[in-house]
Amino acid sequence: MIDKTNYSLEEIKQDCKELNLKVLELYLEKVPRKDICEKLGVKESRIDYLVRTYKLTRFRSPGRYTFNYDRINIEDPLYWYFLGYFAADGCLTNNKTSGDVLEFQLTDKSAIIEIMKIFNFNGNICEKPKKVGKTIYSVQFYNKELCNSVHKIFGGCAYRKTKTLVYPEIPNKDCESMFIRGFWDGDGCFTVVNSSGDLARLIEAKLYCESTAFISKLKERLQDILSITFNGDEHNLNIYKKEDVAKFIKFIYSYNSFIGLPRKRALAMLHLYYMQFNYLSPNVIEQVLTENPFDLTETYEHKINE
Repeated sequence: MIDKTNYSLEEIKQDCKELNLKVLELYLEKVPRKDICEKLGVKESRIDYLVRTYKLTRFRSPGRYTFNYDRINIEDPLYWYFLGYFAADGCLTNNKTSGDVLEFQLTDKSAIIEIMKIFNFNGNICEKPKKVGKTIYSVQFYNKELCNSVHKIFGGCAYRKTKTLVYPEIPNKDCESMFIRGFWDGDGCFTVVNSSGDLARLIEAKLYCESTAFISKLKERLQDILSITFNGDEHNLNIYKKEDVAKFIKFIYSYNSFIGLPRKRALAMLHLYYMQFNYLSPNVIEQVLTENPFDLTETYEHKINE
């Protein structure tokens, strides 16, 4: 048998047949094995064979793949934003071949990018077109330290957490505000009640969660921290008084970071502006909902803080 472990990359490509060449290209780009198998319809044994035959690990430059391990820190508010978004929309599963995998599947690609920024993570964003509706974007973290941390923080209920999710112990106010902001970006919304600026309130803050234990504790924490009132059943939280909505907004955006969904932040800043000046130009809400909200957010936030 010919020893091919010292072949150059060009020699390997010439030696590979068409399907193996496609596997090779994805492997060298550090696409997760699961995604390679799904994309090309191959078994992991084919990947193992190629890695063993050509000693492919020689060509996988560690410089291509970045991940900031220092961010996995329970004292870091940005890490708590990630944990909040995970609590809302993340998924942790166990793969027999690669261990735990933490994944986000969202229709908003910008949200995926925000999550990756937290860790300076440059992994792949996969696109999965749906038969009907929007494209699904996904990112996977095959990071043992991260997965172990998530397990520990959520008390072992990180798998299949939809109905069993618990509200974690959070070390300080900044971390808690970022955790709630992350969860709100995932499962909460600011609903426009009135876009003309003539009624008593502009937006309401609403959230739905399957876990009754989680939402019960969240309500308790918001009452303790902000002394606000809300309505909603055991799965819903609705902050409807304009003063209470303003308190909630100021709390979740109190930590000085623009991490998060810009359109939600823009609506939040407009509500604070309306509360302070009792006026909004007629088309500003439509601008936030249809255009890039970054400039609008900065403009109104600056006026609020003047």
